[in-house]
Amino acid sequence: MARHNIKNLVSILMESPLYLTLPVEERLSLISRLTGSYPSLFEDRDDEMEIGYESSWAGIKNVH
Repeated sequence: MARHNIKNLVSILMESPLYLTLPVEERLSLISRLTGSYPSLFEDRDDEMEIGYESSWAGIKNVH
């Protein structure tokens, strides 16, 4: 799990007025539960990989 992904999660949580009212132990527990429940959100992704419908168009050449 990339450290920058955890930093992104914490920065999002910091925008919540509720997050800062939680004790530190609760904050750490929340982050742990989120990363455990949604591991695919925190995995490193290959930014070079083309995914989805639009990527299928990348290989098509205009034949006229």
